[in-house]
Amino acid sequence: MFREEKGDVLVDDSMRLHRLVGDPTKSQEPGKFFGVTVPFGKRSPFEKVSPEEPVLLTQPAMVTMNPSNYELALYTRASITIVRKGDEGQYIVERTHELDGQERQPAVISYGGQTLVIGRDDGRLQILDASTFKLLDEFQPEGPNQPRFIHTSADGRWFSIVFHNGNFWLYDTESQELKKPRVTGQGNISSATFSHDDQLFVCHHTVRMSRYEMPSLKLVRRYSPNLGWLAKGYLYGLVPIYTVFPKPGELDKTFQYLLSGKETQDNNRSDMAASQESLDPWTPLWSSALFMFVMLIASCVYIERQEF
Repeated sequence: MFREEKGDVLVDDSMRLHRLVGDPTKSQEPGKFFGVTVPFGKRSPFEKVSPEEPVLLTQPAMVTMNPSNYELALYTRASITIVRKGDEGQYIVERTHELDGQERQPAVISYGGQTLVIGRDDGRLQILDASTFKLLDEFQPEGPNQPRFIHTSADGRWFSIVFHNGNFWLYDTESQELKKPRVTGQGNISSATFSHDDQLFVCHHTVRMSRYEMPSLKLVRRYSPNLGWLAKGYLYGLVPIYTVFPKPGELDKTFQYLLSGKETQDNNRSDMAASQESLDPWTPLWSSALFMFVMLIASCVYIERQEF
């Protein structure tokens, strides 16, 4: 669902685009034909505004709206289509582009200003000129780890990219630089986006959110809820105990990381925005070593105090 320039609600499904023109909360009266009620006379609160050449969205697929010019970028099966609203309110296809690689590859995209940022399933970030689809730059800052969310600022200058391993990057279209900013929670960031006045909001450490000014990245405010006793018991009791105890059953995650280089395991191969299981490859090793060290110290102290 998107909001158009004048505030109208636009809904995109797998087949067509719809604009909300009525009140969906009111029950629609059935139509009548010569005094006889007919079931197919109800009027939908939505009107179809799809292009004459419909774009069929089949998984893997994604749609994003440009906050600068309200054009839509539709991604489906390695193909990107740009559509815009015509003079009569109907959407029309502007241009299309085919990406390299297999057809059924997932991707995350964001469209702002004259720039398209595409996150690929192999960890690449591709920067494209939206008018010509020319590849401007390509990065792979987190190796094979996949990007999860990409959002653009209202003016289209900044793009926020959150990876599945919890790391956060910023791309500046003016300087054409990708950088890893010094914000709280790097390695534990779950989402990041921009407000209408281009302030950056970053969610981190499960229940915290920080607001920053752009482009200085000055911390404006930090938000966090009051934790109940159950949440406190989990965070400050159960998690430390679980962390210290050895985990020999999780050593397979260490081997998966050594073989693939990925710090997460994707369970939904058609949707890169879906959550992935964190492997934490080194946690089983150091927690087992720490547990063994503590037990050795305790054993030495016990034996030293005993008389045999």
